[in-house]
Amino acid sequence: MIGAHLDAAADATVVSTVMPAGTDVSRYLVVQADGGRVRSVDYKPDSPTGRCVGTEVFAYRPAALAEQLHDLHRDGELGDYGERLLPRLVTDGVVADFRHDGHWRDLGTPTAYLDGQLELLRKRSPFRLDDPAWPILTSMPVRGPAIVRRTASLDRAALAPAADVAGEVVNSVVGPGVVIERGARVRHSVLMDDVVVRAGATVARSVVAEGSVIGRRAVLGAPNAVHPVLVGSHRRIPADTVLPAGSELEPRRPRDLIRGTR
Repeated sequence: MIGAHLDAAADATVVSTVMPAGTDVSRYLVVQADGGRVRSVDYKPDSPTGRCVGTEVFAYRPAALAEQLHDLHRDGELGDYGERLLPRLVTDGVVADFRHDGHWRDLGTPTAYLDGQLELLRKRSPFRLDDPAWPILTSMPVRGPAIVRRTASLDRAALAPAADVAGEVVNSVVGPGVVIERGARVRHSVLMDDVVVRAGATVARSVVAEGSVIGRRAVLGAPNAVHPVLVGSHRRIPADTVLPAGSELEPRRPRDLIRGTR
């Protein structure tokens, strides 16, 4: 992409991709391009034309970017890049189009984030996380191996190091140090670092942030729900609590976390 940007001597280059048929592209930057050049952009249009969208990956010629930002600041409205910056560059300069044909997902909403994670658990995943030719260099903590207990039942489960599973996990991502006790059920969910799911609890179509504890017999979400349950970091869900689909619990306040370590 950078090579193509330099070769085109463009003021900016937009990495674009064509979304699958039936996708609602009204929440994206819709791109009209031909011959390797962007002809127009429409940011989150009510009535989009076409399915080609910007992937939010850009390259800029520094001088052109600085000039446009200076003018926008002088006018008093920077706005979002797709609202003012890119349209001005398209009008006043040269914006190249670099087409991406591989896997791409916008994870900007909780539903999209969860669906994007679970998509990687499919038998024919659209993207390999362990491709030797394209290693993913991440800050995965150095922890012990995952443990699967005799009472565990696993189907399409991604287990991170130090996970300890004695319950049922179906189509879910289990983060480092997560504990799922015997009799607990986790379905179509993402559990981040050191989450604990107590015996008898059910977690379905949920994203649970690090350090949270789901009490005994609590019920979170529903397997077929559109909107997931969101549990912020270090929350404690009491026993027998029911959180319907779409529920959102904010993380505990930093002062509470500090007080809890004393």
